[in-house]
Amino acid sequence: MQQILYPVYDDMLVQRAIQYFNKKRYGYAIQELSGVCRLPGTENLLKIFSGYELWDQSSHREAYNLLKNLHPPEGQKDQFEKNRIFLNKLLNSHVKQEQDLG
Repeated sequence: MQQILYPVYDDMLVQRAIQYFNKKRYGYAIQELSGVCRLPGTENLLKIFSGYELWDQSSHREAYNLLKNLHPPEGQKDQFEKNRIFLNKLLNSHVKQEQDLG
């Protein structure tokens, strides 16, 4: 009898990626998640991790553009929405500052 371990291995990679993400180690989280083969929903998580990495690198516009249309992770809707709102306000404050200086 042959066992297929991809789902178990994928779940371990996702859990490890989430641990890295929670420690703000976005690059490592992306790397771990890139190894997932067959688990549904990982594409959304990969985009979320990439968005936070862009934000961490002060690429605010790119981060917001990536995060604005994504579905929040399960159980994290409120915090995810707060972060998107904050990022949008951050972007708008830069625009206002540039208008005030110009």
